[in-house]
Amino acid sequence: MMTLANPMNCPIPFEESSVIAAMYGDIDAVFEITGPGAEHEGAFWLQAGRNGKLTSDHHYISAIALLRERPHSAAWAKAWFDANRRRFDQAQDMIAAYLEAAETQNVPQGSEVFLSVIETIGEEAVPLPRDLLDGPLDLRYGPTLDGAGFTLLSDGGQGLLTESG
Repeated sequence: MMTLANPMNCPIPFEESSVIAAMYGDIDAVFEITGPGAEHEGAFWLQAGRNGKLTSDHHYISAIALLRERPHSAAWAKAWFDANRRRFDQAQDMIAAYLEAAETQNVPQGSEVFLSVIETIGEEAVPLPRDLLDGPLDLRYGPTLDGAGFTLLSDGGQGLLTESG
């Protein structure tokens, strides 16, 4: 398994979709082209293309774990914007009101650390046990049943999964 962290807070794209693209290849949009007069439009899908390091060089890696930090203020900011967004016609007015609220209200301080674990599709890799790296805040992504994509398997109680998902 490989773990990625960013202790210097450098602007590195640590979003799961960016890491999956680095693992398996740049995301390509594929369109099915139909002929003139066809009864329906062709299909559209996304797939991994070139430059995937795991598919090319590292078949033995079981998972990638991204060490992430989420400030407690992020939930406060999201709630503020959700509650106040409709009040403003101009973005700059909304930002000014947000900054004033952040100075005058009790904004939560500190942060929490969690992992985003992305299982690999490598046939040579030993599978990472599902109960390993499964903390209360951790996210876990795994391959879909057909192996053609990834799905969120565990959301660390963040409410990202539906009852059916």
